Amino acid sequence: MKKEQNGKRYGKIVFPGLKNNVIDDPTSISFIEGDGHYVDIYFKEASKMTQAVCLKFLEDRLDPALFFRSHKTYIVNLKFLKKCHKQSNCCVLTTFDDNQIPMSTRRCRILKNRA
Repeated sequence: MKKEQNGKRYGKIVFPGLKNNVIDDPTSISFIEGDGHYVDIYFKEASKMTQAVCLKFLEDRLDPALFFRSHKTYIVNLKFLKKCHKQSNCCVLTTFDDNQIPMSTRRCRILKNRA
């Protein structure tokens, strides 16, 4: 599945340097957690993949109409969000499989304006 937006094509993601490390359907990604130059990619089937790339590498290859950078260390698939709620000094996103994802206050405003 390839989608084009703003002159960019979004489809399968191929990771550099390794064979057989491809995500054919990025829409199956629930959320991504970054840690330096590594990311943990969580899928809707509750599986996980770790790759040696930075979050920006994936952010550039994911459809911005479907994925949102909620925090400096997270990208979430908007299809898998159950709710967004405010806690003391930040917001928290909850996915349908009850994962709690932090969201900066500034990003919370951006997401609300986007809806």
